[in-house]
Amino acid sequence: MLSDILRDQGYAAVGRRGLHLGLSQRYDVLVLDRRLPALDGLRVLSRLRSRAVRTPLLLLTARKCPR
Repeated sequence: MLSDILRDQGYAAVGRRGLHLGLSQRYDVLVLDRRLPALDGLRVLSRLRSRAVRTPLLLLTARKCPR
């Protein structure tokens, strides 16, 4: 749903190609989901940071918070 909203507003929502595009193109900001299907958002973030990608990032999750 968020991807659809972002696309409707003119933003790129790239899905599974995100890691590749994050490494090969410049963006103003990245939005990652913590629970991505193929590769966890934290692993994507770790790979981006290990390759010196310093783009600001918003990390989202629908996980329940521990009480």
